[in-house]
Amino acid sequence: MTLSLPFVRPPKKIALVIVVGIFVATYGAKTLRMWGIIDSTGYAVVLGSGVLMVTLYAAWQGLQMAPKDFATHSEKSLTVNKPFEKVCEFTPRIIAKNHWKLQEADPERGHFKARIGMSLHTFSSALLVDVSRKDEQTSNVHVFCGTRSVNDPNHNDKMIAKFFDSLEETP
Repeated sequence: MTLSLPFVRPPKKIALVIVVGIFVATYGAKTLRMWGIIDSTGYAVVLGSGVLMVTLYAAWQGLQMAPKDFATHSEKSLTVNKPFEKVCEFTPRIIAKNHWKLQEADPERGHFKARIGMSLHTFSSALLVDVSRKDEQTSNVHVFCGTRSVNDPNHNDKMIAKFFDSLEETP
């Protein structure tokens, strides 16, 4: 089963965020200097901080890219003895229980996207869950986990296992 990626953010949008952010940071720093609030050293600090914030935001947005853009990724499919509706009902709860951030959800189609926060081993990860109906009482669940930079080579597998373990614990 191939995972459909309905939530891919185009690189052009990320580039636009960077360009607009740098423009706003530059204009803000120039205005503060013109009003005499900051000197040339302060100008460099304000401009540098603004550019850094925009770059970090763009990197965070970049997590919403296709699998080929991740440094490492893993995916796994399982057939579970739970109806499609139950799996789609419990997926957002599992994401919240694991302290992941649900970014997008489409329960009717069975598509979910979550962001796994930063840790000592990773910058941040994206978890994509794709649920499909096999029959009335059985569902296919495909989970993709991708990380842009990782020190733990098993991180993605651990996150996928954590999701499936939580799914098995649900009634």
